[in-house]
Amino acid sequence: MHKYLQLFITTTLFTIILLSAANNSSAQTSAIPKAKYIELARATADWAWDHKDSLVNRWRKSLDPKYIFGYRPPQMLLDMAAVYAMLFDINDNFDKKSNIEFATRAKSVLLTFGDYRKQYPKEAAAQRPDYENGIPPLTDFFTTMMYIRAFDILNRHGLLDNNEKKIATDIIVESLEYTMRLQEWGAMNRSALRAETLAWAIRALPDNPNAKTWGVYEQALGSDNWGNWEIEDATLYHAVWLYSMMGYADAKNQMRELFRTPEMYYYSQYFLNLMCPAQMIPDFGDSHWTSNWARFMVFFECAANQYSDPELKWAAAVIGNKFIDF
Repeated sequence: MHKYLQLFITTTLFTIILLSAANNSSAQTSAIPKAKYIELARATADWAWDHKDSLVNRWRKSLDPKYIFGYRPPQMLLDMAAVYAMLFDINDNFDKKSNIEFATRAKSVLLTFGDYRKQYPKEAAAQRPDYENGIPPLTDFFTTMMYIRAFDILNRHGLLDNNEKKIATDIIVESLEYTMRLQEWGAMNRSALRAETLAWAIRALPDNPNAKTWGVYEQALGSDNWGNWEIEDATLYHAVWLYSMMGYADAKNQMRELFRTPEMYYYSQYFLNLMCPAQMIPDFGDSHWTSNWARFMVFFECAANQYSDPELKWAAAVIGNKFIDF
């Protein structure tokens, strides 16, 4: 399972929230029911927990101080925590003991995630102007929102005391300061990722002194994407953009509004009609064949739910059954 660990966990998180139950069409026997996704999410998170030490050791050995993007914490733990927090949030599917265990495991990751910065050499950090204020706990805006989402769930359920809340809040604030300061290529999917991260921060910490500033940035970045045609020219980044826009809408509780924009309906039909005999959307532009199947699967599940469209459900099932061995 470890081969697909990171990919499964990252995408299953959204799948749990966004997909519809397999009831759009009784004739679609290949449709993947929600219970299967939840079962996969738990199995994958449990596997990561059981192998946590070896995963961290592997991450430590692969840490490259010369990597162009600098410090990257062990994402597989963040993926795992996000899934456990989500499983806790849908507690009607599990017994009380399991729910407590989900929350405890997620919390243990959130509260110690900043500690991994100690593994990054000080001399390497000193050579990076973007670390002049210290190494941020979360440097990858592809994953920062997962930390905030998990925090939001645990905090909303009253599972963090004041000290624990402060530890997590400091990690979020330090990381967002870096996210807003960092200049990096990519006008479309990158701006959507930043807007999504900021929206989750505003939702999780609405009373934080930085929330007003976060809101200004979030509106500026989000308005470039919401209700607009995307400018990406590669299959790889189409999926990143769509996936991030769903996360952005979810943070703002505006999923229905997002899918009522003409652009999102158009893209649902556009990518549906691009499905090819290889059971995937063809790659074009700066892309990698099949590399973003999971994001497209989640998009199709969500669109099928929003539009009550069995053809979109079919597309999700085709991709899911091709790449996932349930």
